[in-house]
Amino acid sequence: MKEFEKKTRMTLRQAEKFFRDGGSEVDFKAKNTALSGNGLKDLKEAALLLKESRDFIDNFKERYISEALRYGYIGKKVSDNNGSEFVQISRGGQYGYLAAVIDDKKTLYAGIAYISEDEKYRHPVIGHAIALKRAIENREKGILMAAYEDLKTPFLKSGDVLQYEHFFDRACRYFLPEEYSYSRGKSPVESRNFDDIHVWQYAVKAQNAGTDEEFTNAVKKLADTLRKTNKNLNKIK
Repeated sequence: MKEFEKKTRMTLRQAEKFFRDGGSEVDFKAKNTALSGNGLKDLKEAALLLKESRDFIDNFKERYISEALRYGYIGKKVSDNNGSEFVQISRGGQYGYLAAVIDDKKTLYAGIAYISEDEKYRHPVIGHAIALKRAIENREKGILMAAYEDLKTPFLKSGDVLQYEHFFDRACRYFLPEEYSYSRGKSPVESRNFDDIHVWQYAVKAQNAGTDEEFTNAVKKLADTLRKTNKNLNKIK
């Protein structure tokens, strides 16, 4: 009777570490008996890309800012085909990345990277590195980061405008606080009102609090925010 042989397969992180530690092609194949042909090739390429991406970010000594594009956020209102409205109570998964850099003339440049539906191996470090590289390329080409209404790029999808604008505001305050900071900027970026969203975020935070202090703080913020958003509560003295 033929003895059962257990198939093995590395995770992307394990494969990246394997090659970083100098592992050989022969050993890589031996440690991934559940894969063959293109499957083995895909895992190797993704592991090497992850290794390259980590090295790129680690060796990039300039200041930069990055953010993930997500399928929704806590407090986002969504509706179905029947007209019912729901509120999202958890953060959605990542499907892309934004990054921004600055030059010596205090001009900002952004890069955008979307995750392909065909990608078998996904990792946030890879996405952030691609977005950062594109921001650097745009700086070399002179393609400025801009508010959405002035943005000239075919890469940004219309559904991502709100997230991009939020990122644009963050980048302005991060790189140029003396100009755009809320507290000390000469021309502060207008503070967008997210109180309706914060109501749900504080409610979820209170529900998931791990300590009495966390719960008390979240409930206080929830009450304060409700008072600002509810006209009837505003009249209560």
